[in-house]
Amino acid sequence: MKLKALPLLLAGLALSAPATVLAAGPTVYGKVNASLQKFDMEQISGGQVVSERDDWQMRSNASRIGVKGDYDINESLKAVYKLEYEISVDTGTNSNGREFAARNIVGGLQGSWGTFLFGRHDTPLKLIQEKVDRFNDLQIGDMSNFLVGEFRRDNMIMYTSPDFRGFNLTAAFSPGESAIGADGKEDDSLADSASFALTYGAGTDLYLALAHEQNMASNSSAGSSDITRLVGEVKLGAVKVGALYQTARQHKSEDAIAGVPSGINQFGSSFEKQDAWLLSGEWAATKAIVLKAQYGYSESKPLTANRSDAEATQIAVGIDYKLDKNSKFYGYYAQVDVEGDSAYSTGKPSDKTIGVGYEINF
Repeated sequence: MKLKALPLLLAGLALSAPATVLAAGPTVYGKVNASLQKFDMEQISGGQVVSERDDWQMRSNASRIGVKGDYDINESLKAVYKLEYEISVDTGTNSNGREFAARNIVGGLQGSWGTFLFGRHDTPLKLIQEKVDRFNDLQIGDMSNFLVGEFRRDNMIMYTSPDFRGFNLTAAFSPGESAIGADGKEDDSLADSASFALTYGAGTDLYLALAHEQNMASNSSAGSSDITRLVGEVKLGAVKVGALYQTARQHKSEDAIAGVPSGINQFGSSFEKQDAWLLSGEWAATKAIVLKAQYGYSESKPLTANRSDAEATQIAVGIDYKLDKNSKFYGYYAQVDVEGDSAYSTGKPSDKTIGVGYEINF
């Protein structure tokens, strides 16, 4: 079946699903997020600007469509499912020329004991960021522009516990399926990659979370990381303040940490560790207007001996104008500056953007 038929498939699921499914009802959902951006970007190598961008572009920011739902197998057990795909609002296709790119695609079971899922999914460590990354999915504003650890893994098996006095535990693992590691050995165990997260107060005025993962990388990147992340957010009336700290290390001495942002890679092609933090906040000035800001920093140590660290700094400010609970206009400015060892590159490359956009959730 061609991916072009996916919208018809989703509609068909909603209209013609069996009676057992319709009892709970599959839900077609999604998000359209498009922005008009002014970019000022550069890449420096050997003291020379080797590529740069100074133009206006329309961008699709993780727009998506999906179907999700559950139905009762018996009085104590439910089947649950989600199939979610990224769509490109600006061009209709992604960088690989495809109309749809897989996001979280899972099936599973749910009971009083918790939820068990299998498939492709964000790792528990990625999930704990909640809303602390105020510019999530936006160009240059997303925190993945200066830190590692934002992984969505294939072949995930994940369990989430029921709420216990505000606490929830999520644990996930993924078999290596005989992939060859940096040490030349096969990852052939049941749980070659693992991720764990403990959260407290999700959806309340005080949210805290701690996560750790071992031997984790994206599905396409080389290297592998061991990462520990701590997140917190407090709501004080109309103000929310959040913070994130994490430390990432190479999984083995032969490895490099995975998923290093391209701007940092100008100062070394591989790194053995990275420490990073982020502070963010927002203020609901009125019922419709929300002001946002965040500041982030990371320090990455190259694998090559006697080379200075690569430092990345992000600053972002923005405003949301809510039309209702599901749609908004927004504007923002974001900048990421990187500097490192002059043996790799000189200067201080700076990527900047200012954008206005519209987001609707359905």
